[in-house]
Amino acid sequence: MHKLLVVQADPVAGQEAEYLDWYRTKHLCDHVSIPSVESGRMYRQDSALDGTSGHSYVVAYEVSDPAKMMELLTERRRNPQHEARSSYAIDRANATMAIIAALEGVLRLPQQPGADGPDPGIAILHLPVAEAQQPGFSSDYAQRFLPSLLGAAGVASGAVFGLDDFQYSAAPKPSHYVLLVLSDTALAAKALAGLALAPDAVRSAPSYRALIYRAILPTLTHAGAVAQAKAEGVTW
Repeated sequence: MHKLLVVQADPVAGQEAEYLDWYRTKHLCDHVSIPSVESGRMYRQDSALDGTSGHSYVVAYEVSDPAKMMELLTERRRNPQHEARSSYAIDRANATMAIIAALEGVLRLPQQPGADGPDPGIAILHLPVAEAQQPGFSSDYAQRFLPSLLGAAGVASGAVFGLDDFQYSAAPKPSHYVLLVLSDTALAAKALAGLALAPDAVRSAPSYRALIYRAILPTLTHAGAVAQAKAEGVTW
C-alpha cells in the first residue's frame, strides 16, 4: 500500500529565508536519508481552490515502512548532531505531520529530473468526512469525483488516501485526503477550479481545504540524500 508522510508548515514570521535554506541544505536530506524513506519534495502554496487558505509549505515523503521511519527518526533526535541541524525558523506550534495510505487510485511521484512536467506541483484536498459516512467513502469518491479530477488538464495522477497516523497537529484531523500530482500547476489550477471537488457535506465542513502547491525543490531520492549526507560528512 502506497504511504506518504505529509508535513504542512509555515515559517516563523520574518524567518522565511532561513526556513527555506534549512530545508534545502539540511532538513530534507536528513529525513530522506532515513531507511524506508524513498523520496521527498518541497512545495509552496500557490492558490486555494475553494477560497480557504492553509499552510504555506508542504513536504511530501514517500515511505515504505512508516513505523520503522518513526523509530529511526526518534533515534536521530537523540543524536548530538540533531540539535546542530535543527532550526527555530519553523512554526512548530502550527505544523501538521500526517501519515496517509492510498485507498483508491494510483499516485505517481516523478523521481527523475525533467520527468515531472513544465510546472510541477501537487493539489491536496483535506476531506473531513463524518464518521457515519466514512465506510465506503473512498470507493464512492473514486467513482463520482476522481475521474473528472484525473481528466483535468495539467493533472498527471492522483489517489484517495485515508489517515493512517497523525504525529502532531494544531488543526482538526481530516479522515481522508486526495492528492493529485500536477505536471502543469497553473493549467491544473484553472481546470480544477471549475470542477466539483467533494460532496457538499464535506465541502461545508470548517476544516475542509483544497489547495494547490507548486514544487520549489527537485525530488530528492533516498540514494541522493545518502550521497549528500556522505559528501557533507553527516553520520547518524
